[in-house]
Amino acid sequence: MALPSLLLLVAALAGGVRPPGARNLTLAVVLPEHNLSYAWAWPRVGPAVALAVEALGRALPVDLRFVSSELEGACSEYLAPLSAVDLKLYHDPDLLLGPGCVYPAASVARFASHWRLPLLTAGAVASGFSAKNDHYRTLVRTGPSAPKLDCIGDHVPRTPKS
Repeated sequence: MALPSLLLLVAALAGGVRPPGARNLTLAVVLPEHNLSYAWAWPRVGPAVALAVEALGRALPVDLRFVSSELEGACSEYLAPLSAVDLKLYHDPDLLLGPGCVYPAASVARFASHWRLPLLTAGAVASGFSAKNDHYRTLVRTGPSAPKLDCIGDHVPRTPKS
């Protein structure tokens, strides 16, 4: 899974030694909490995040904040951005994780770019998220993107039907 690898990279870059006066690394998570139909739902990715936080914790203390972006079992277009704003206002995170659904991810990614805050997501597959210079400067997608899936489709051998 790419998420623990990326967070471990952050720990490695920290050098395992905490500089004097350093503060905690705050991770803010905006994901669906219960609906397992989403590949990036908290019950699916939470264990990987916990492993990464444990590894990071050896180099510097990690403060993990979780809020659900789910409303009545579905990704919420308005709850995810509001949750991200609350997390920024009250906890000032160093990194946002999620959301994965396209519409909520778009709003949160725009806020994250404005805040100059990295947003790490396994979702956000739509091709519009490739506009790094405009709205999505700080977005990092660990999952597939629509343009990449299209390229893969071009290389899959087509077999004639018998």
